[in-house]
Amino acid sequence: MAVFYRVNSMSRAIEESYILNKIPYQIVRGVEFYNRKEIKDMLAYLRLIINPSDDQAFTRIVNTPARGIGPTTVSRLESYAAVKNISIYQAAKESEFVAELSLSAKTKLKVFVKMMEDFTAEKDMPSSVIMEKVFKESGLYESLKAEIAEEDYSKSAPIDNVYELINSAKRFDEQQIGGLVEFIQHIALFSDTDAYDSRSGKVSLMTLHCAKGLEFDHVIIIGLEQGLLPHERSVDNPREMEEERRLFFVGITRAKKSICVTLCKYRTIHGQTMRTIKSQFLADAGLEVKEEGWKEFVEEKDSLDYDTSESQIPKHDIGFEEGQLVSHKKFGVGRIKKIHDLGPDSVVEIQFRNGLVKQLMLKYANLSVVENH
Repeated sequence: MAVFYRVNSMSRAIEESYILNKIPYQIVRGVEFYNRKEIKDMLAYLRLIINPSDDQAFTRIVNTPARGIGPTTVSRLESYAAVKNISIYQAAKESEFVAELSLSAKTKLKVFVKMMEDFTAEKDMPSSVIMEKVFKESGLYESLKAEIAEEDYSKSAPIDNVYELINSAKRFDEQQIGGLVEFIQHIALFSDTDAYDSRSGKVSLMTLHCAKGLEFDHVIIIGLEQGLLPHERSVDNPREMEEERRLFFVGITRAKKSICVTLCKYRTIHGQTMRTIKSQFLADAGLEVKEEGWKEFVEEKDSLDYDTSESQIPKHDIGFEEGQLVSHKKFGVGRIKKIHDLGPDSVVEIQFRNGLVKQLMLKYANLSVVENH
């Protein structure tokens, strides 16, 4: 089975759904959403905001986008941090005491630290708000704006992928289930695709351009909407519009047994939710949408949708046990119902005395054990 889409930013929602429901998949001739460079860069900023000791996040973004802080400067910070037994970010905050650094390097580090401190001061804002602030003020937006999608439009511009991540944060905020820390924990469940067994029966996800020459028993084409298929950049060009029509034809002829096409009533693009228009290709192909089959819903879940009990992940000593009474600074005292062993990204499910059930990533939760009396 295969799922086709016009641009690769559309894969995020499909990937998250498949991971939550333990449906193994593979991205054909492309890169998984959460493995795309611009997404990793954006998430690294957020990780450093909520955990200044995250050295990996620091080294990824301290010069992303380029701000003149090179490998030599980072290496000297690492050496200073090792001697002082502190994080590299803390070393950057103390850069004036690092004798090996030039005055220019110290000045650039001070600017970077000031920016991160400003971000951290607003970490209690809704996730999407702080993300938009980081995106614009870090320089990422300007650097990505210059990167244009490939001429065939099969790849989203990197800037569109980041906006799709921010759209995801907005939906998370609307559910009112937590702030930035909880959003990062939520994302970790999707970005760690090794958390389930995907050895066989994978669903293939790909852009329509990548589908050329392939065949599948069952095919789903998503996003049959004006502006997506056909792509908005082809509307005023008859030659490109014909190419879009041919591309749709390629997609529907990849199916050997069944074909399904879908579209949304509403779609959020660059933060704006808009009513969609059905693709003209539906009428061209003689396809009609059954309006009565459409519905809007918000799904609420009381527990995690994945289970690692049958996975091949090795067991780790994470310092906590199921049934243990623990205390959390924000939610109070609760009992661990389940531990999802993902190594350094392990997640605990806790029933708190106030009735809340929360899934928290251990490395950010700062739990303390409460002795039973």
